[in-house]
Amino acid sequence: MARRRPAGKVVVEQARDIAALAALVEEAGLDAGRIARTGALVLIAWLDDESVGVAELTSRVDAALMRSLWVTPAMRRRGIGAALMAAARKAARIRGARRLYALGAADGESLRRFGFASADNNIESGDESWLRAIEFETELLAGDPPALWILDISSDGIIDR
Repeated sequence: MARRRPAGKVVVEQARDIAALAALVEEAGLDAGRIARTGALVLIAWLDDESVGVAELTSRVDAALMRSLWVTPAMRRRGIGAALMAAARKAARIRGARRLYALGAADGESLRRFGFASADNNIESGDESWLRAIEFETELLAGDPPALWILDISSDGIIDR
């Protein structure tokens, strides 16, 4: 039985619909093998019964990494990215993260809107080896490697009111 979602409202859920996830992963150009290997949490944004965005989150002790946040081109500028970001922050905080790292474009325009800063000189010492392994993995990607960004989420609440 399909889940009922409120009409016209963006809803973000943990990925359960494998077909929708596979279609989004392919359209977004994400690495399905890496998602499976890392055991990443994948969040899907829905508008009515259409999957319209995806975010991928990996966590470790008190830090989390959002490797990707992607919205279908036809659905951009409708608050879907903001809904995915809010859900990713909440998921990271629930998992005990105090810092949320993100991989993104060098200019970081979209991440700066959400409060991220360049992580060039802001990497916590305990996160270095974990992030070095991630950096090695991203070097294997074709094209320009993504930049690393950081957001302090230590004061985020995790209770919705």
